Amino acid sequence: MAYYNARLEDKNHAPVLFYSFECPDDQSAIIKVATIETVPYRHYEIWRGQDELIATGPRPGRRPFERRARLPAMRRLPIDEALILALRQSVNSVRDILRAGSVAH
Repeated sequence: MAYYNARLEDKNHAPVLFYSFECPDDQSAIIKVATIETVPYRHYEIWRGQDELIATGPRPGRRPFERRARLPAMRRLPIDEALILALRQSVNSVRDILRAGSVAH
């Protein structure tokens, strides 16, 4: 395990957060910084220890773990009603497939 320091910056390269952490290798450290979702930042620098810069650049695009926005129809419904609606649509889809199959035979 090695110690790393990350400097997260805003769009004007002003510091937003200094972050110290431990990782097994450089790639893991880069992934750890790229998947930070709770801190809005635009640029980063990652240092191994105090003196070795290992990565720098703009924040990656959409992160793999970023939550997606709900569909507009789902936003208006309470969660229980949204679940019931989704189940009804699934049942209706299966029913339509079965009907189409029984007519063909």
